[in-house]
Amino acid sequence: MGFPEWIIQFVQGFTGQKETSLVFSGYQSPPIAVATGIPQGSPLSPILFLFFVSNLLNTFKEGAT
Repeated sequence: MGFPEWIIQFVQGFTGQKETSLVFSGYQSPPIAVATGIPQGSPLSPILFLFFVSNLLNTFKEGAT
């Protein structure tokens, strides 16, 4: 799509390599890798979603002709 490299690096950092820990009753687990995408509630989520589905929209437009 022609995005500048700094935007690509920002999104990669935002969406990758996350960890979480379980904490309850005085216990805390070691960090656990989380293999999910964008954090819930992030204002960046809907924007990234639109970029994600834009290729799908183009595919439908091309198939309709």
